[in-house]
Amino acid sequence: MRPRSDSAFSLVEVLIGLSVAAILAILSVATVTRVVSSSKDQKLASDAETLNRAVAAFVASGGDASSLKSADEVLDALRKQSRDARRTPGMAGAFIDPRIQFASESPEEAQKNLPRLYWNSQASRFEVASDRDEPGIVSVTLDGTEEAGGTDADDRSSALLYAKQGDWIWDYADVPLPASPGTVEIPLGTPTDSTPTPPSGTGTPPTPGVVPLDPPGFSIAGGTYPKSSFPLSLSLSDPNPAGRGEVYYSVDYGNWLPYKGTIQVQAGNVVAAQVVPVTSGYSSSARVEESYQPVKEPLAPPSIQLSSLEFNDQIDSIGIRIDNSNDPATSDVFYTLVAPGVSPPSRSLWTSYSGNLLALSSAFPTGFSIVAYSRAKDPTAYIDSANAQADAGALFTLVSPDTGKVLYVIDVSGSMDAQVGTSTRLKLVQNALIDAISQLDSGTRFNVISFAGSVQWSDGTWDLLKATAVNKALLATQIGNWKTAGGTNYQAALAAPMQFKTKPEKVYFLTDGEPTVGGDNYQQEVSALASAGIIVNTIGVDLNAAAEQRLNNIAKKTGGSAAVVTTD
Repeated sequence: MRPRSDSAFSLVEVLIGLSVAAILAILSVATVTRVVSSSKDQKLASDAETLNRAVAAFVASGGDASSLKSADEVLDALRKQSRDARRTPGMAGAFIDPRIQFASESPEEAQKNLPRLYWNSQASRFEVASDRDEPGIVSVTLDGTEEAGGTDADDRSSALLYAKQGDWIWDYADVPLPASPGTVEIPLGTPTDSTPTPPSGTGTPPTPGVVPLDPPGFSIAGGTYPKSSFPLSLSLSDPNPAGRGEVYYSVDYGNWLPYKGTIQVQAGNVVAAQVVPVTSGYSSSARVEESYQPVKEPLAPPSIQLSSLEFNDQIDSIGIRIDNSNDPATSDVFYTLVAPGVSPPSRSLWTSYSGNLLALSSAFPTGFSIVAYSRAKDPTAYIDSANAQADAGALFTLVSPDTGKVLYVIDVSGSMDAQVGTSTRLKLVQNALIDAISQLDSGTRFNVISFAGSVQWSDGTWDLLKATAVNKALLATQIGNWKTAGGTNYQAALAAPMQFKTKPEKVYFLTDGEPTVGGDNYQQEVSALASAGIIVNTIGVDLNAAAEQRLNNIAKKTGGSAAVVTTD
């Protein structure tokens, strides 16, 4: 016979069992809590939907929800029946159970940001939200009593009412029969075809005995107006005799409201209006509406003033002032500076103008264009202006003598092809030379040669020409065709004046570099010019210090002047 042994749980097994039970209990509590919370949220959403249906029915039955500012005011209005309940077809009583009550949370509970029910007076509806600081409605209950509401009467603007007098469903007025016209002769024969005259107006003919009221008038006609003119102060007028009707209006197809005074119309509003009868024998007027839309105003271009219209030997900087032609509250001025003939960049890359500017010839050797426009601060109200533009040129001058005999000796070596802005040194010199020749007095005799490694061009006459219009035009054409060549030969250039049959009195010697052919072997030619009484005026273009000194010495030995021009 086996001995019997009694089995039992150890202490460790008991503790493990209790721990498992505790964990399961905690999970159960958390799950139940979430289920309860979710149920409350769903009930709030369902309550909001139910209340909003009641509000919609209230408005459809002539109630005015736009004046209700709080949830309690809405609840009170929904409990009431129509003051004309006996004469009102459809829903004339309360729209909710009078026992319904709202339970609101405290300000401390509102800080927890839990879902709560709120009345949105702007949208005229109930909403569930959790991001508001003010206390909301925690729950909707039936804790009230039958006497909590539903007995008070409320005025509603019902479109139809049962008859107030008589046994008919609707009030009406008999129309007297027209007087008999007496005996009427009916012509015999074939009738003439005719088209009946269409009735004036449209819609359903008025009920016999009921006179339609005239529609209200608008003090401001619908249309487009500058946005700056909004809000518009709109007045409505009743063209009917006093006491027959009241004017009602609606903004953007919202609730109809009785007209009490001036309406502030915002940009984009649509205003409808109608006269509603207050006495029997009349029907509502036709519904009229006007739309008020904003129109963008174009901004005026700014004005630009320049202190000079060109750079020259005396002016190497030009001041720029830009004035905004519009109210500064509407726009800012933006600008860009470009070389002549260069298209402005995209407006997004332009600079905001904040004060007077200074353009330098070193930055714009061939001149510049400044382009500016007014940019709208509010693009919904204004349109950016067109561009305003001002131009300044660069005049490289060669002095023209009043009378006498003059010879121009011009360097066309390869370095004259150096780029200057959108032009070249040679092009600037060509333009200046042609301009100087055009200004020569008719009593002047002149000619032109160009040089590089040797004399590059002459007209072949080796004589001074009369400054006639024909000779000026002929040489201007030849100058415009000059091309550069290699080398710079001072000796050949300074020997040329002595080869002319009629010797010049003044020579204008222009170069942009030191001699690269013949070196300093031009000293004898300078001495010969000085002995012949020929004055050499030197003009250096973008020279270094050593080259400037050479030209100074040439001018000094012949009694001439030395000038330096910088284009870089």
